[in-house]
Amino acid sequence: MEQLPDIKRNDGLSASWCSESDGSNYAVSSPLCIRDDSIRSLQERDGRQYVLLDKLSLAALTEAASGCLDLDNIVIDVTRNGREQVGRPVLPSMTGWISSSIPFFHQHGGFDSIDEELLAISAEYGKMLRQETAWNSFRANSPHAYPESCPAFFLNVTRSPHRNEVFSFSADLTRGSTYPYSYGYPIEVRAQYFNDEVKVSVSYNTVYFSKERMRQFIESFRKHFLLISHVLANAPEEE
Repeated sequence: MEQLPDIKRNDGLSASWCSESDGSNYAVSSPLCIRDDSIRSLQERDGRQYVLLDKLSLAALTEAASGCLDLDNIVIDVTRNGREQVGRPVLPSMTGWISSSIPFFHQHGGFDSIDEELLAISAEYGKMLRQETAWNSFRANSPHAYPESCPAFFLNVTRSPHRNEVFSFSADLTRGSTYPYSYGYPIEVRAQYFNDEVKVSVSYNTVYFSKERMRQFIESFRKHFLLISHVLANAPEEE
């Protein structure tokens, strides 16, 4: 069995949020490996360009963050780190904005059967995959997909002032904007795809999130990732 190599963090980029606490509050979760035939199926359908898996990861990540991290707003930057970029910081090529009050992913409930719910999910993702969004620009600007490349998802969050959070970020983020790196990144998620496996590594700042909260977040990510991958892998390909 060929193993996935260890995912390497881009220290130059990650250091921006670690430096808030001189790195003393920095933690990395144990690597999560998700193995399923649907992952291989989606890679083959996608010509190993990772578009479907990148979008799938973003959707599952967003739903997990919305459901587990008690956030008001999530700003996600995405970049792909390949061997052509080793040794230098890589600025994200795409900025997405998701508000937990309007979840990006399907919310459960109101269905008479699991089949009915899966049909609804499939329709939602069919729409998502057809949309011409900033994601397509990100992919167009990253034409070279190497097996060792990893998309990195940097989450920047805001919280309601009424929760009296001591360490809250500015709520001044403009929809779709590219914001200063000095805001920091409380969570960095790296995903790597290989055959029928996805390896996920999560770095986070313990000032904002406990180890138990991050465990729940990662488990939620796994659940949503597998649910979506099964729906997409079994959906008919469009002409």
